Amino acid sequence: MSSTPRPVMVTFYVPDDPELLQALGRVTIRHGHLDYVLRMTIKTLTGMSVNEAIEDTKKTVSGRLRERIKKLAPTKLGDGDAFEQLIELLDRAEVATEKRNRLVHDLWAQNVDSGDPMLREDASASAIPNVAQLSELEVEIDRIQGELNWSRLKGTIRAALDTRRLQS
Repeated sequence: MSSTPRPVMVTFYVPDDPELLQALGRVTIRHGHLDYVLRMTIKTLTGMSVNEAIEDTKKTVSGRLRERIKKLAPTKLGDGDAFEQLIELLDRAEVATEKRNRLVHDLWAQNVDSGDPMLREDASASAIPNVAQLSELEVEIDRIQGELNWSRLKGTIRAALDTRRLQS
């Protein structure tokens, strides 16, 4: 006969470490930058103005922005290097967004018995990240948005769009 593990009792938890909270804030702000660059990638692929793209993508979550870009990309870029690099960047962005979403949307809690802080989703829990882990995520998000933004302005996305425009 197996015994059911006793449910872990938790209480809400907000870290009081200013460095941890700053690192978490930087991750959140950097993710906002990534979402903006995803919106501007839609602008670049569709030929919309900045204002049109912002209005058109208002309240659109990261996953839907990435999906839309993936639908636009084959017809706008073809299936060459620009398309492949864009898909790789979007895949990296998805992983980074999932990590960020866990930080923002899971419950920051504390085990009532042990006092251990945790991130909790349903019945599963994990340790809260440290400053170094948050900083690493911030850098990765910034790197992705920087590479994507450069590609659409001056790199392979721009070159592929220019080439296709000349061919039409």
